[in-house]
Amino acid sequence: MATIKDVAKKAGVSVATVSHILNSTRFVSDELRLKVNNAIKDLNYIPDSIAGSLRKRKTSTIGLVIPENTNPLFAEIATEIENILFLSGYSVIICYTAYNFEKELKYLNVLHSKKVDGIIIIPTTDNPYHINQMVMNGMHIIVINRIIENIKTDSVLMDNYKGMKDITDHLIKLGHECIAYIDRPYSLPHSLKRIEGFKEELMENKLKINKDLIVKTTFGMEGGAKAVQKLFEKSVKLTAIVCFNDILAIGVLSEIYKIGLKVPDDISVTGFDDIILSSFTVPPLTTMHFPRKKMATVAISLLKERISGKKDSDNKKIILDLDIVVRGSTQKPK
Repeated sequence: MATIKDVAKKAGVSVATVSHILNSTRFVSDELRLKVNNAIKDLNYIPDSIAGSLRKRKTSTIGLVIPENTNPLFAEIATEIENILFLSGYSVIICYTAYNFEKELKYLNVLHSKKVDGIIIIPTTDNPYHINQMVMNGMHIIVINRIIENIKTDSVLMDNYKGMKDITDHLIKLGHECIAYIDRPYSLPHSLKRIEGFKEELMENKLKINKDLIVKTTFGMEGGAKAVQKLFEKSVKLTAIVCFNDILAIGVLSEIYKIGLKVPDDISVTGFDDIILSSFTVPPLTTMHFPRKKMATVAISLLKERISGKKDSDNKKIILDLDIVVRGSTQKPK
């Protein structure tokens, strides 16, 4: 491979001149610039980006740490973030933790060793210690989609509590009184906020909270299907099911069809997140829209402020509002 010395020799200039032209750090005549550019082209010279990054203390690379790639929501969030960063001149390294804290620590250390300019993360835990340690060591980090108390950086969140209250209110206004709730196995703060919103809305409308109608299940569509089986094993009469997210709701729709019932004629079903698939289910899923583009835009803006050094010392917690998307999976109970 050609080196910067080879370029300088072929162009008949000093190495310093080639460096100034490559980095636009000094005025150079058009004649010399043309000679150097022709030499670069002839030799197929590729500048050493690592060396340049070390000199500039900037790699134009951002780390993105997210829980998984099987849930379309996280893929959609990653796409929004990558698109915006690419247009801003950044490359993105995406790491999937599979909700494994050890993997999260490993990836954070790898990103730190690669001198990324900053990290956007959806953490696997609500413990702030490891993130705070990295922030104190100079790494710029923005937390998204997770509520973490005492975090020493900015976070961009959704109003999970109000979102679940609103979607439960939608069912109650339709006339539903016997409503089940299907939850994930992990009790992270945002998960707790959702079920709190569900229960609070029932209580405000003087409806009973039936423990038999609250089911914790496994991740994914299979989890939704299993939860329906559990509900009907208990022979509980219900007219609506609220799901923690759209993926569980899709599994619920499938299992309800298998047992010979219809949505929404027999049972109304709601999701949460408004992933792309939710508008293509049969029937299309009533859900709560996750403002993924807004979250990506705000998070990147905060990260850029930190990278540039313009960020004030206050740690911001920005909470985004949610909007319900009413589709064909909900109606008045018979």
